[in-house]
Amino acid sequence: MAMSDADRPLGGSGRLVQKLHVLTRRGAFGRVLIAATGTRPLTLRGTGIDVWDFFEAPHTEPELVDWLAQRYRVPPAAVASDVAPVLAKLRDEGLLGWAS
Repeated sequence: MAMSDADRPLGGSGRLVQKLHVLTRRGAFGRVLIAATGTRPLTLRGTGIDVWDFFEAPHTEPELVDWLAQRYRVPPAAVASDVAPVLAKLRDEGLLGWAS
């Protein structure tokens, strides 16, 4: 039986990417995102915006961790624990998906 997109675990070598048809609004408040099929907006601020922008092209979670660690000059281990819940939320809200 094939694993559905929602059941696929984060943290591996799979590449995530922004889904098509996501509505965005940028302002002093941050960035608001809503999937075209969604009903709830999600507001990103600070590094959340960096995470969203990073996935304009397909990348793995470890690539994101390395990039954020270099960008903010912090240990990758410190970044890794913070990244997983953000990616899970973006995926659960239908904003990120697995690249083919």
